[in-house]
Amino acid sequence: MLESEDPVKGAGVVVEVAPLVSTECPFPSAHKRLVRRMDWKIMPILSAMYFLSALDRSNIGNAKVAGMNTDIGISDAQYSTAVSIVYATYLPFMLPGVLLMMRCFNNKKREYLGCMVALWSLVSTFTMFANGYGSLLACRLLFGL
Repeated sequence: MLESEDPVKGAGVVVEVAPLVSTECPFPSAHKRLVRRMDWKIMPILSAMYFLSALDRSNIGNAKVAGMNTDIGISDAQYSTAVSIVYATYLPFMLPGVLLMMRCFNNKKREYLGCMVALWSLVSTFTMFANGYGSLLACRLLFGL
C-alpha cells in the first residue's frame, strides 16, 4: 500500500498497488542452484574483465608518470585529449555494438564476447608502439571503438 496526497483535499489517500508478477519462486531449490551456478561460472569471468578494463584505463596515467609525454613528444594538453578521446568512439558505437551482437550473434554471444576481448587486448597491446601524438590518438580511438 502506498500513501499519497490528494491535490484537491490535501489529505492522505491510500492507493493499493498489486504486483504484476508473483515474486515467489515455484521451485526454490532450482532457483538457488541456478544462482549458485551463475555466481561460480559467470561472475569470475565478468569480474576479471572489469578488473582488466579498469587496469587498462589507468595504465595511460601510469605511463605519463613514467615519462610517456617526453618519450613520444606530446604536451600535457595533447595527453589530456588522448585520455578523453576514447569516449568519442565509445559512446556512439556502444549501442550499435550491442544491437549488432543481438542481431548477428544471436546464439553466439560467447564468440562475440571473446572476439571483443581479443580485439580490445590487441589494441591495448599495440598502444605501446605509439611513437607520436597521431598514433596515440588512433590507438585510443580504436580502444574506444
